[in-house]
Amino acid sequence: MLTEQDMHSMIFEVDSYIELLKK
Repeated sequence: MLTEQDMHSMIFEVDSYIELLKK
């Protein structure tokens, strides 16, 4: 089960990944 901390970490990673794709 994911904790709130895990959720924030995953969202941050995905966000960073999307930013890389936009370049």
